[in-house]
Amino acid sequence: MEKVIKYEDIKRVIDIGISCGLIVILSPVFGIVSIYLKNKENTIIFKQKRVGKNGQIFDIYKFRTIYVRDGKDILIDNGDFLRKYGIDELPQLLNVIKGDMSIIGPRPRVSEYYKNMTEEQKKSLDVRPGIISPSLTDLTGDINILDKLKIESEYAQNHSLKRDLVVLRNLLLNIKEIFEERHLGNKGNLINQAIDIELLKENLKRSNMNSTNEVENKNDSREGTTNNSLIVIDEDGSKERPKQITLTYNNLRKNRESSYWK
Repeated sequence: MEKVIKYEDIKRVIDIGISCGLIVILSPVFGIVSIYLKNKENTIIFKQKRVGKNGQIFDIYKFRTIYVRDGKDILIDNGDFLRKYGIDELPQLLNVIKGDMSIIGPRPRVSEYYKNMTEEQKKSLDVRPGIISPSLTDLTGDINILDKLKIESEYAQNHSLKRDLVVLRNLLLNIKEIFEERHLGNKGNLINQAIDIELLKENLKRSNMNSTNEVENKNDSREGTTNNSLIVIDEDGSKERPKQITLTYNNLRKNRESSYWK
C-alpha cells in the first residue's frame, strides 16, 4: 500500500528550507538588531508562552522591544519601527525550524485568548500556527478577533499550497496597508488585547447559551412544545454578527480611540 504524502508534510520541508534560507540572508539584520538591543537593555530575545497546534504550549521568540521600569512597560527607542515592519518577529524563524510554527498559519494565541475561544474557534489551531496569518492578508482594515478566528479556522480546515500562495500574493499586494495596520495596532496593543478578550468572553457565553437552548429546544420538541426563546448564533459567520457583540466591540473601540489616541 502506497503511503499518501500529505500537504502538511510537504509544507514542513518547505518551511525548514525557507527559514534556513531567510536566517542566512537576513543574518546582517539579526546581527545589527541584536547588538542594538544588547547595548540598550542587555536583553535580546523575549520569550512568551503561546498555545500552538492542538493546544500544545510552547515558547515563542521575539526581539525584545519592551522593558519594564518602575513597574511600567516602556517601548525602547526605535521599538515602534521594529514592530511596525515585523522585524521583532524574525526570531520566530527559529520556532519554525524547531517545529513549533510554520511560515503561514493561524497566529499562536496566549492562554487567556485560548481559554475563552469556542470549540469551533479552537479548530484554527488544528495546524501549526504561523508567522504570517491568513487573516492578516485576507482582510485589511478594521476587523476584530472574531473575524480573524473565523478566517483562521477556515484556513486550518482547508489549507493547501494554492491557499498559501494566495496568502503570500495578498501579503505582497497589501504590504503597505499591512505595515500601517501593524503600526496602529502596536500603539494600542494592551487596549486591543482587552477588547479581544472581552469579545471572546461575550462570544463564548452566547455560544454556551445557544448550545443549552438547542438541547432544551430538542427536549421540548420531543414533548410536542416549542421553545420560542432559542437564540441562534451562526458560528460560520454566514449571518450577521450578534448585535450585542457588535455593540460591545463598537463601544470598546470608541473608548479606545477617545482615551488613547488623544
